[in-house]
Amino acid sequence: MEECPSTNLIHKERRLIAMEKLYKRMRRFLTELDWLKEEIKKQKKWQLLQKQRKITISSRSRKKYKKREKKNSKKKTKRESLIEEIKKKYEEQPHKSKQLQKDINDYIDGVKTPEGLRRVVDSRSTKKLCPSFELTGVCRHKHKCSKNHRKIFLSNVILITGLYFNFSVEKNPTESNTDVAIEFQNSGTWHYFCKFHDKIITKLKSFGEIKTLKCCWKNKKHWRANLYIQYDTKRAAAKAWKNLKGRCYNDKPLVCKFVNVKSLRSVVCSLTNCPKSNEKCNYLHTSKIPHNKYIKNFQQKKSNLIDDKLNKHRFVLLYLRYIHIKSYI
Repeated sequence: MEECPSTNLIHKERRLIAMEKLYKRMRRFLTELDWLKEEIKKQKKWQLLQKQRKITISSRSRKKYKKREKKNSKKKTKRESLIEEIKKKYEEQPHKSKQLQKDINDYIDGVKTPEGLRRVVDSRSTKKLCPSFELTGVCRHKHKCSKNHRKIFLSNVILITGLYFNFSVEKNPTESNTDVAIEFQNSGTWHYFCKFHDKIITKLKSFGEIKTLKCCWKNKKHWRANLYIQYDTKRAAAKAWKNLKGRCYNDKPLVCKFVNVKSLRSVVCSLTNCPKSNEKCNYLHTSKIPHNKYIKNFQQKKSNLIDDKLNKHRFVLLYLRYIHIKSYI
């Protein structure tokens, strides 16, 4: 039997549709294969990058670790050297103190100034000089100061730290509660200071003639209660240092040292009403001395200077008059 042409057409259409489906599937499969190949390549690249990153990180970490080790080793060596220096200083200190005592004893007896007393010691020789220590012989940072502290072993000025003790000096109303001011009055502090001055001055005069005497009680904490004594000669100052060192006053050991100050008047603030106030001013604000002692010499010098200036002025005026009269003649 012969087939109908319509059935043949239907079969052909079905075959074509099946072929198209297969072709689409094949295309999808091929695209998926290409994508998988690219993905594998990218993954391989990423893995290589990760390996390289790990290597670089490990090398960096090794370098950092080496740098840290070097720094730590340097710090350790510095610490060890500092500890050794401190140990040496502590070991040499009693020998140096004995030698200094011996030199001062020889100097007091009448020998020329020995080399031990002429020397100068720098705390940090490479750094700049501390202006506060150079001016007053005291620094608020003490041994922790980043600048150089130059110490001397002989001078006509002696500093006794923390000698003058009083409640008004220890408890300053500006540094604590204002109610503290109720506990004391200015008249009471002045009366106590006069008593303190009368007690000390007889002992200090026994060593030699005193030029000036200054006591700080209104300055910053590191200057407060310090007593500066300027003797006429260095021998008198050395005698005072020898006798006062190691003694106690008000159950406190006296700490004496020589200060590199030419005159105490250059250290004291010249303004009566200082605009910077007592705490901010870099100069000393000292108390008045009872009975106006140790001011006569200064007043005499001042009057002599004024007389010299007046005489010079008079001479100039006379010379001008002479020239004027001569011109007329």
